[in-house]
Amino acid sequence: MSYIITDSKHYTNIANAIREKLQVDTEYYPEDMATAIASIPATSDGTDSPVGGIWFLNPDDNGNVTKIKYVNYNISSLSLEGLPTDKSYLKEVVFEQSSVTTIPVNCFQGCSNLSKINIPETVTTIAGSGSFQYCTSLMTLHLPHGLKTIGQWAFWGCSALNTINIPNTLNNIGADIFYLCSNLENVALENEFNCANLNLSVSTKYSKETIVSWINALADRSDTTAYRLQIGAKNLAKLEEEDIAIATAKNWTLA
Repeated sequence: MSYIITDSKHYTNIANAIREKLQVDTEYYPEDMATAIASIPATSDGTDSPVGGIWFLNPDDNGNVTKIKYVNYNISSLSLEGLPTDKSYLKEVVFEQSSVTTIPVNCFQGCSNLSKINIPETVTTIAGSGSFQYCTSLMTLHLPHGLKTIGQWAFWGCSALNTINIPNTLNNIGADIFYLCSNLENVALENEFNCANLNLSVSTKYSKETIVSWINALADRSDTTAYRLQIGAKNLAKLEEEDIAIATAKNWTLA
């Protein structure tokens, strides 16, 4: 929410500006202002296309930004320019009509209250060194199909992270991307997943059915180099020999 602070002698000017923008002949009273302003199209020419840029929204009682909206933001790498120095108050990040391809190093590091983010479908790289490190309120994350790289420590310390999908377009996974993510439970691998060095051993909350679904989703590498999927000894113990044999037949090692 954005705010307009005024007094009674300026309401007439505000009402005139609303009438001009909306091209209407309507009488507005102070209590009507919020609804009238919200109905104004986002652009100066009155089209439905929103004004591009970074919007800082929903300040808390102390004026700290809790929501950031990237609108028509068609820059390849997400820029941190203009973001508040202290991002711990940030709760939500929204992308609208934006075509960002890279979420850079340390982008949302330390956003301990961030619980909602819609990563654009155009993103192909979540860079090295903690893009979402210590986002301790983030519980659910959708990774877009088309994502190719997740850098090291990307989700390090996301201790509340419970649900995430991992697309089959990945071809590069850095070390310890889920370190200290011990609440992971609902992890889905997209069918024909074919990327080495995925380590899901940080949690033991997965059901046997979930782990078997990973095995079934693995691409067949029987005619090429073996890959390893690290799930940890406690998760490995949940499987039957025939489950492990399916992975072995596809030339995958479960560790």
